[in-house]
Amino acid sequence: MQRLLNQAPEPAAGIVALAEPRPVLVVCLWERAGAQVKERAPAVVTHRTASAALCQFWDARMEEAVSHWVDLQYVSERPFFETGGF
Repeated sequence: MQRLLNQAPEPAAGIVALAEPRPVLVVCLWERAGAQVKERAPAVVTHRTASAALCQFWDARMEEAVSHWVDLQYVSERPFFETGGF
């Protein structure tokens, strides 16, 4: 089992759905089997607030998409070449 340690709390208000999901990279601090693992993971932002984004990740271990609220300081635009540009 894994757990996202730097997950933001779900906001109570101010949530805005994006007209088009945005590809991003998220700095994640995971707890996996008792160890902490830091990685940059590709994700898609579907909703956001002034301080957090709802990021959808593909979890290969569970073979399903999972969503986590993440503080915007951990979210960055995915480079053009990683989004299927050209």
